[in-house]
Amino acid sequence: MASWLSAVGLHPLSEGSILIGIFTWQHSFAGEDTRPEAHVVTFQSITALSIGGGYYVRSSGIWSFDIPNNRNLIPLGAGFGKVFKIGDANVNPFVEPQFTVYHDGTGLPSFQLFSDLLFQFRKKKG
Repeated sequence: MASWLSAVGLHPLSEGSILIGIFTWQHSFAGEDTRPEAHVVTFQSITALSIGGGYYVRSSGIWSFDIPNNRNLIPLGAGFGKVFKIGDANVNPFVEPQFTVYHDGTGLPSFQLFSDLLFQFRKKKG
């Protein structure tokens, strides 16, 4: 069994820019005694700032705090993307290198590369 809590805050800015904050808390409180305890807090701040012509800069590292296992990670990212059309689809590729500015614990990354290619299709009428 587990309990969890989450919260999301969103603040749109001018010209298609946006600020988002996502907080989660997860805690297991039942199960086999031999299983490690899970008690994790995460925070993700997402920033996307439009710089014109469909281009934008972004940052979205997920800060993670694994409390009972003393594994904490704070990455900061700085990336870029572009939104454009192909036919009826909006296309959004981006790349965001994320560097770890703080970590405590073993096996945590010092660098991550977050990238994606998104397609958004319009729903056809009728």
